Amino acid sequence: VAVCDAYLHVFKDISAQATYKDFGFTGGGGTSFVPVFDEVGKRALKPKAMFYFTDTEGEFPTKDPGFPVYWLVKSFIGDNRDFDSQVPFGQVIKFLPRGAN
Repeated sequence: VAVCDAYLHVFKDISAQATYKDFGFTGGGGTSFVPVFDEVGKRALKPKAMFYFTDTEGEFPTKDPGFPVYWLVKSFIGDNRDFDSQVPFGQVIKFLPRGAN
């Protein structure tokens, strides 16, 4: 799990039993996706996929990382924003908040 705003705050392994409280959410402010991808590269990790929760508003890496990236974007019924045009690679998956029908 990585926690990042404009800077990488957390990058750690978690267990299947982990809850959101174990992630150490910190930060706030500007957004850059670059630090997470840089850290994956520095550690020479070869993920099968990356799932990134975001609003897609931020600085993206300049090249495709070579593994599947899924941008998970909170959406609303009737929300027709074109998130796909905002991401340079990967696939956008919109999801509705709990209780939205």
